[in-house]
Order: sequence, then structure tokens, then C-alpha cells
Amino acid sequence: MGFKSKEEKKLYDANYYREHREKMRAQNEQWKVDHAEQHKENKRRYHEENKEKNNAYSREYYSSHKEEFSLKGKAWREKNADKKREGDREWRESHKEQKAETDKQYREANRDAVRAVNRGWAAKNQKDTSAKIKRWRNIWRTMLWRRRGGFCLSCGYDFHHAALVFHHVDPAMKNDNISKLLVMHPAKLENRRKMRDETDKCVVLCQNCHAIEHWGN
Repeated sequence: MGFKSKEEKKLYDANYYREHREKMRAQNEQWKVDHAEQHKENKRRYHEENKEKNNAYSREYYSSHKEEFSLKGKAWREKNADKKREGDREWRESHKEQKAETDKQYREANRDAVRAVNRGWAAKNQKDTSAKIKRWRNIWRTMLWRRRGGFCLSCGYDFHHAALVFHHVDPAMKNDNISKLLVMHPAKLENRRKMRDETDKCVVLCQNCHAIEHWGN
């Protein structure tokens, strides 16, 4: 069949496809099933050869349909909240290094924005956060004292832990001030490790015995 122009051929192809759409779709699906490996390889080669073109088209399409994508994504997340939460958790567990690197790059590229968000959150939750940190520190301080005996090694005082202090047996082994370490956030593993290592060099004394010990020295 001869065509006078490319436009005439395109029109013929369009009309033919419109008339035989279901038949052609069925033939295509059957071919994909019969030639699964070849179809997979063709798709892979096509995406590799047209990577930039496809990415540009995807970005353009997303930009022109951003609101539609946003609404669909929000609806899906609300409908599948548990599924998404579980999927996010599994992804973080299996991509820890990648996530850490991505978070680091984002913080470095958006320092002002991250600081603004952190300051806003801290101001909004200052009361609750302070109370939680104080409770954490009291629990951790009590645990450390009990770990070292929980009473004054000199006189046996154990009525209230607020009157007990840590005393370095050998000042030359002292790396940090215990009171300074106890001010650090105890939820961080590194801080807890520092506190444990430093208190292992100490004994527990009451305030009076501690003052007498330093006066004598």
C-alpha cells in the first residue's frame, strides 16, 4: 500500500490501531508471555539508551502534575499507614549507611533550614523536653550510684542520693568532671559510655566525707 506522505501513513496507522485495539493488545501481551526474557532485555536496553530522555520526560510530567501526585500520595499513605511505616522501617534497616550519608549531605546543603526547624521544634517542646531529660538524668545518676554501691564508702550514708557524690580515687586517672558528664544527654550511647568509664574510677562518698577527704588532702 502506497502513501503520498508520512502524515497519511500516520493517519492510516492511527485508524487501524483504533479499529483493532483490543486484538493488538492481546497479541502484544501474548508475545510478552512467550518471549519474557527477550522482552525484559529489550526494556533494559531501551531504558539504558534513553535514560536522559526518560528522566527529562518524568521530571517534566511530575512538575506539571505535582498537585495530582501529592493528593494521590497523601491518600495512599493515609490508607496504608501501617504498610508504609513497616516499609520505611525495613528500608532504613537495610540501607543504614546510605541513609546516614544522604542525611549528612542534606544537612550540609540545608544547614540554615535544618537549624530553623530544630530551633522551632525545641521552642515548641522545650517544657516537655526539659522534663524528659531531667527524668533521664535522675534515673541514670541513680543507676550509676547503685552500680558503685549506692552508699557512702566512708560512713555508710544512703538516705538520699542527692547527698552522694563521686570521688576519684586517683586524681591522675581523672579525664572528665562527673558533674559535667551528668549534664550531657544520657540518651546517647556515647555519653553513657563516658559516664560509666569515668565513674568506674571513683568511689561514692557523702558530701561531708567528700569535703573531709579533700580537706585532708
